[in-house]
Amino acid sequence: MSSIKPSPITPSSNIRLALSVTSGAEANGTATNIITVNVIYYQGERPNPAWVALSVTGNALFSNGSNTNMVSTDTSGRISVPITNRTIETVTVTAAYANLTSYADTIFQAHVPEPQYNLTGQVLVNNQVANGSNANRVSFTLRDSNQPVGNAQLNLSATNGAILSSSPIITNVNGTAEVSLTNARPGNASVTATLAIAPTISRTVATNFIAIPPNYELYPELILNNQPADSHSPNVARVKLYDLNTNFGVPDMVINYNELGSPFPPFQQITSSSGEITIYATSANPMEITYLVSLQVNPDIKTSFIFNFT
Repeated sequence: MSSIKPSPITPSSNIRLALSVTSGAEANGTATNIITVNVIYYQGERPNPAWVALSVTGNALFSNGSNTNMVSTDTSGRISVPITNRTIETVTVTAAYANLTSYADTIFQAHVPEPQYNLTGQVLVNNQVANGSNANRVSFTLRDSNQPVGNAQLNLSATNGAILSSSPIITNVNGTAEVSLTNARPGNASVTATLAIAPTISRTVATNFIAIPPNYELYPELILNNQPADSHSPNVARVKLYDLNTNFGVPDMVINYNELGSPFPPFQQITSSSGEITIYATSANPMEITYLVSLQVNPDIKTSFIFNFT
């Protein structure tokens, strides 16, 4: 079995010894900072391999269990070597080759626990009218190990066509951020917040938008009036139920109507597909008759008209 033996080297000003070390590994005895050495020859033949003496201060150790190590570079003059530590401290790495020496400091730090994020949501304002302007409002609060997390970005999405006032949102010093949402569509609308730096952390809260309450109005129209008082020539009136929010007639609604002062129960009709009913009346005597008309489900929605018989 053959092995590559180091070539003899002669100290020379044409050699540069470059040293770098990563920093910030946890001082747990297994996490590593990495020493990288590069032996650079500007002239002449590079030894293959080049042997570099490494040492480290404090309680840091090489993989051989010592604070010193002799390592050989690859054919490009480069070598990377890990070191570990169980002590939280800053240590100095020394690399020596020929008559050259380089130094670099590196830090072993305390254990940094994985974040234990908890994202909660709360509905602040709910059951607004689905008119595209009235807004429900929700808040989200982010904590790490029960401590508020500020300046965290939350990406948002909403369902059922709801429009969010902003997205993303940023938590304040209390770990909380709020957002409003509007909708022109009644029904449930959920908002989901996702933590930008940890997309598996999310929370959904459900809100509800209610339909715009109808704004009913009854409109009478005299089709025939001033008919003869002959008991068979009718006056005719058409009454239409409108929803002023849509300006359309409202079908399938019960309308009550009767003569003013009548002791009898009112007549009833159901509105047509266009929201209308038609009222016919005859009289044997010349007179004026006032009719009162109202919406059965809401008697405050009412109107009147006068038939005249000649």
